[in-house]
Amino acid sequence: MKKKEPKQWDERQTAIRNVAYKHGLFVLAALVLVDTIFRDDGTPWAQGKTNHLVYLAVVVAFVGIEFAIRGVYYGRLEGPKIVLIAMLLWMVCWSLALLFRISDMRHLGETITENGVLLLHGSYVITDCILIFMAVCYVVRASVDIFKDRRQNREKQSK
Repeated sequence: MKKKEPKQWDERQTAIRNVAYKHGLFVLAALVLVDTIFRDDGTPWAQGKTNHLVYLAVVVAFVGIEFAIRGVYYGRLEGPKIVLIAMLLWMVCWSLALLFRISDMRHLGETITENGVLLLHGSYVITDCILIFMAVCYVVRASVDIFKDRRQNREKQSK
């Protein structure tokens, strides 16, 4: 079996990735700044280190969504079909995790917040929702790319 040659990212791809990473860093800095303001005021918005989990999910999803919107290559070997399948699986897994988590919370009588403070279970629910949204963006982008590829192939064949 012949091994695929990895795609080399051109200057445009590298530039888009660098800008997206920079935007992710700015989002993280803004989240930490807002958290610091809330904590200095004496009103924490999240219990313990729960905020870090939410920050991580927000930054990863922000960069991932920007990649999807700006048309960044999925990887050096992967095409849109592989990404579509992977993201659909990702979406199913996180959706199931979200459903199980909500079911457990209802069964145990737990809530997302307590006295206006986000609890650990609440941060899991928020993280699940953010990552599901990111997967939806990738599924839409991969579907559009597959549709464009098929149309281009049909146009080539008709000529």
